[in-house]
Amino acid sequence: MDPAACVTEFFDAGGVACLDVAVDTRDWDRRLSWGAEEPRVWYSAGIHPSEAKTTTEADLTALQNQLTHPKCLALGEVGLDWHRGRDDEREQRSLFRHQATLAASVGLPLIIHNRLADREVLEDLDAVGWAGQGIQHCFSSDRDFARAALDRGFLLSFAGNLTYPSSVVLREVAAWAPLDRILVETDAPYLPPQPVRGTPNRPVHAGLTAARIAEVRGLPGEAVLEATRVNFFRLFGLL
Repeated sequence: MDPAACVTEFFDAGGVACLDVAVDTRDWDRRLSWGAEEPRVWYSAGIHPSEAKTTTEADLTALQNQLTHPKCLALGEVGLDWHRGRDDEREQRSLFRHQATLAASVGLPLIIHNRLADREVLEDLDAVGWAGQGIQHCFSSDRDFARAALDRGFLLSFAGNLTYPSSVVLREVAAWAPLDRILVETDAPYLPPQPVRGTPNRPVHAGLTAARIAEVRGLPGEAVLEATRVNFFRLFGLL
C-alpha cells in the first residue's frame, strides 16, 4: 500500500493527525508530494544514525532548509543504534550531537531513535545541554531509562512491539508512565502489533497498540486515544 493510501485508511478509521518521520534528507520532495496539502499530515526532518558514515555537508545544509518548512514540526528521527555493532560510534555520536544542538537552536522537539544505547543517548543529551522537548521513538527500554527520558523533557512513544508476549517490561513502563507523557506510533512498515503480526504495519494499526496500553492501565480505550491525541497536539503547539 502506498503512503497516501495508508494515511487515507488511517483517517477513514478515525485518526485525527499523523507525523511522517524522516530517516534522511534525500526523499523530502517525494514525501511532501503526497501529504503537503493534507492539513492533518505533518512532517519531521532528520538523519537516522544508520546514515552517519555517509552524511555529507550537503545533507546537513538540506536538513537546515527542511526544518524551516511550515509543515515541519520536529527534528528526527536521530540518535544512536548499536544493533549492528559500534564501528561507526564516533560518527553516530557526532551526528546525534550536531542534530540535537540544531533542534535546540531552532526550537523544535527532537525525535530520538535509541537501540541498545540508553547510556550513550543520555550522555550525549547532557553533553549538549538539552533542555527542550521531544519523543523517545519506538520506546524499547526499561523504567529507569523512561524516568531519565521524562526528566529530560521527552514523551514515550510506544509501538507495536509493546503488544508482543515477550514485551513484559514495555507493558510495565506503559502502565507506570504518566498518561500525559505517552504517545502511540506504528514505525510502519515494521513492528506490526500482535493481532496483525507477520504483515506490513500501517498507521491504522496504532489503535491496536493504544488498546493494549488501555488494557494494562485499566482504562477505557477511548481514554488512551484521547490522551495521546492531546499529548501530540500539545507537544507540537497545535492546541
